Amino acid sequence: MAEDEIGKAPSKWIVFFVVLLILVLVLALGYWAVQTTAVGASLKLSISTSISKGMASISERISGVKKQARGIGDWTNPTAVKTEEPKGIEITEVYYKTFFLPTEDISITGSGVVYALEDETNVDFSCNMDGRPGKIDGSKVSKVVLPNTEEPFGVLCNFEPDPNIKAADIKVSTQKQVKFSAIYIDYKTKAELRLWTLPKIEKDNLYEANINPFDRYRNIFESQRGEIRLKLDDKSRTTTSSYHDGPMKVSMKVFEPQPLSEGEPYKLFVNIQNDKVRWGGELVRRQTGDNGRVFIKFPSRVESNCGEIILEPGQEEYTFDCDFTIRALEDTLGWIPIDVEVVYDYEFSKVEIITIVPKELV
Repeated sequence: MAEDEIGKAPSKWIVFFVVLLILVLVLALGYWAVQTTAVGASLKLSISTSISKGMASISERISGVKKQARGIGDWTNPTAVKTEEPKGIEITEVYYKTFFLPTEDISITGSGVVYALEDETNVDFSCNMDGRPGKIDGSKVSKVVLPNTEEPFGVLCNFEPDPNIKAADIKVSTQKQVKFSAIYIDYKTKAELRLWTLPKIEKDNLYEANINPFDRYRNIFESQRGEIRLKLDDKSRTTTSSYHDGPMKVSMKVFEPQPLSEGEPYKLFVNIQNDKVRWGGELVRRQTGDNGRVFIKFPSRVESNCGEIILEPGQEEYTFDCDFTIRALEDTLGWIPIDVEVVYDYEFSKVEIITIVPKELV
């Protein structure tokens, strides 16, 4: 019996190898069909599309989880008109000699372009060397740029020898940092937030009856919600502010679900960010000696403690909040406006290093 089993063993191995060979041929034929035939291409596209949809669904779920984790959503990126046009002021070149003697004036020339904006804009030019201000030709210290006008500029800046340093004391070459600046003066960025409102008695009655206020007043709601300033997130029932394009992005948010009612306390959150990606400048202390100022305006039927707010230069982002209460409302679904205006100086600059060489080394 054992001898019979041994004799059959080779035949089992032959069957196994034959089956394996057939499987390899089938797989090879299938791969060839997918790669070279129209049916195979269609099948491959279908599989690829299914995988892409699956990955997109996973990505959306992950994004949703991240947004929920933040709690307040992505309200710090306000809605604005997207454009690829250059923004602000570009200082293209700063010209100067290879080196300067300790006894001579140091003159540098800054040139560039002020890109077109929708509003008339005041631009001041300045320069300093290691913190010491230089002198600019009086006729070119300031420039008024008209709306939608792009203007080039070339400005000469001069530094007299430092009276506190004697030329004879300079025995080796020294380097100085020269900063050339162009500054928007009293630049204004505005933002708008519109909040849906409903009298408290009416809102409470609808909620007790498990009726959505926006369904109850659908005609009013649908006729106005198409406006960007009244855009409502259907899930959170909150709106995000729109803003006028500018170096400092401004956002406002009220996180309580709308509609809001009279007599209830609410909190307004304000976020201001330096848009360095598109503008590339810095908020600086205003020429009048003041800092940037933020003005928040409510309609007369709203009481608030949102007064003037001061922005200290040196930060890239500012976030603060204040309280408000609605005093009186109409009988049906409506809205109230909140406007904010930020006034500030915004600086564009270019830094160069100059060399002062003793006369003996020339």
